[in-house]
Amino acid sequence: MTFSKENKLYRSRNGKILGVCKGIAQWLGWPVAAVRLILIVTSLVTAVIPTILIYLLASIILSPEPHGEAWEDENFYRNCRYAWRDLRDNMEQQYSHFSHRSKE
Repeated sequence: MTFSKENKLYRSRNGKILGVCKGIAQWLGWPVAAVRLILIVTSLVTAVIPTILIYLLASIILSPEPHGEAWEDENFYRNCRYAWRDLRDNMEQQYSHFSHRSKE
């Protein structure tokens, strides 16, 4: 197992669940099935809930694996941000009559 500056730990963009196990497997140079098996055995031996919480925490902390040009990721996240804003605005507009009814 050789580590270099180029071999950074990322979440995989094409993993099964959030890409954490696949990202760890790529970082270590192991098969992804081995990392998943270790995760399952660890969760059964210790406790399921803490393992799930650590997995979710890792998915938040680890940045997604880079791909393509940097502007592609920037556009992707900007489009997501606008999509959430548009969704919020549409829901506020659609359900605004509920707040007016409750004030009457």
